[in-house]
Amino acid sequence: MSPISKKVFGASLIVAGIAGFSGCASKDADILSLERQLAAKQARIEELETLKADMQRVIDLKNADLERQRKGVMQAGHRRGMGYAAECYVRVLSPPTSKTDTKNITWHPVLCHTQTTPEIVRQIQRALKQARYYHAAVDGIYGPQTRRAVKSYQRAKGLAVGGLTFETLKSLGLKSHDQQVVAGTQ
Repeated sequence: MSPISKKVFGASLIVAGIAGFSGCASKDADILSLERQLAAKQARIEELETLKADMQRVIDLKNADLERQRKGVMQAGHRRGMGYAAECYVRVLSPPTSKTDTKNITWHPVLCHTQTTPEIVRQIQRALKQARYYHAAVDGIYGPQTRRAVKSYQRAKGLAVGGLTFETLKSLGLKSHDQQVVAGTQ
C-alpha cells in the first residue's frame, strides 16, 4: 500500500471511529459511502502507480536505444576519420540527468557538422603545428593528440576549453565558410 493509500485509509478509520462512537444510524450510511469512495481512490492510486512503472520502462527502453545510436554514430564517425563530428553528436544526444544543473552550464558555439572531412582536420592540425601545439603527424584524424593540442591551445589563449569552437578556429587563422574550414588570409 502506498503512503497516500495509508493516509486515506487512516482518515477513514478515524471517521469510522467517530461515527461508531456516536451510534447514529445515518452515520453508518455515511461511513459506508466513505468506504466506497476510499476503495475507488485506492484502486485509482494503484492504477496510477502501474502507469508510472510502465512509463519508467518506456523511458529506460528509449534511453537504451539512444545509447545504441550514440555508439553507432561514434563507431561510424571514427571509421571515416570524423571523430570530432561523432563526439559532438554524442553530446547533443546525451539525455540530461536529474543531477544536471542547467543554471551553471555555459554554452559555446562548436564546429559540429558531418562535413568535417580529413582535409579540414589536416588544416586544423597544420595551424596547431605552426603554433607549436601539435607535434604528431598531420593525418586528418581528430583523435586524442589533436584534441589535446586544441585544449592546450585554448588554455594558452584564454579561450573556452573543450571542443573545437569557431572562436578557436578564428584564433588559429582559419575561417568557416559554408561549413568548410579554409585557411585564413589575415
